Amino acid sequence: MKPNNKTIIYDDTCPMCTWYTGAFVKTGLIAPEGRKAFSNIDPQLMAAIDLQRGRNEIPLVDMATGQVHYGIDAMLEVLAQKMPWIKKTGNLPPVKWFLFRLYRMVTYNRRVIVAPAAHPNAFDCTPDFNKRYRSYFMLLCLVINTLLLFPLHGYIFSNSVFASVTINQLLLGHTVLVALNLLLLAGLPNKTGLEYLGQVNMLATLFFLLCLPLFFYNKYLMTTGAIVNTVYLGLLSGFIGREYIRRMRYAGIWPRYKWVIVADLVSMALFFTLIFV
Repeated sequence: MKPNNKTIIYDDTCPMCTWYTGAFVKTGLIAPEGRKAFSNIDPQLMAAIDLQRGRNEIPLVDMATGQVHYGIDAMLEVLAQKMPWIKKTGNLPPVKWFLFRLYRMVTYNRRVIVAPAAHPNAFDCTPDFNKRYRSYFMLLCLVINTLLLFPLHGYIFSNSVFASVTINQLLLGHTVLVALNLLLLAGLPNKTGLEYLGQVNMLATLFFLLCLPLFFYNKYLMTTGAIVNTVYLGLLSGFIGREYIRRMRYAGIWPRYKWVIVADLVSMALFFTLIFV
């Protein structure tokens, strides 16, 4: 399958999908005309794919034969253009098993990862809600966030206005926040509750990812940057607060479930009380 024979159809409301399919074009894996957005494809191409499956797994169409690859198979076909060994390796049973599940966890949660702004006239290619892969995603986020508490404390908090906070206080505050978020599920419909938990998990992960520059700054460049750390954490907290409101709107929490926002504010107040006691 030559690059100019392939057409990949992507979710153009998803910045992540837009980015990596754009990278395929820039690296010559896909011809520029072979990258089509779901919101801008012609009826003939639309008829060639399984729309329901295409919402969950990105379709790659061979324009010469009409064959369609989906999801991880589509990815392997594209990457094999320059690295043939990837397709062979990726199709080994244990590797394929892992890649398939990794791809599904990402694709079923891509709207949680980026919470894209809606485009009124765009084709709705929102992935199906998959409870199992949403649970896997939230568990992964929880593990990552918990583990990153240790470098957060060791390299950043200990060199800021939070220097008096111990790692045990931080872990206790974190545990209480997780428990309170789980309690909020009792007052929310099942799907809405899992959407809410997915968004707050992603927000916490986003906070830690944006702390990575501070980790490296404190570990390798400077050990007395208390002012830098404090200012950075303040600005980051402001960004996360703004992102929280945006994501709560996206998840349908605001304004329908205003009590959830109030409960989160109380939870954060309790968190800061616990870590400063």
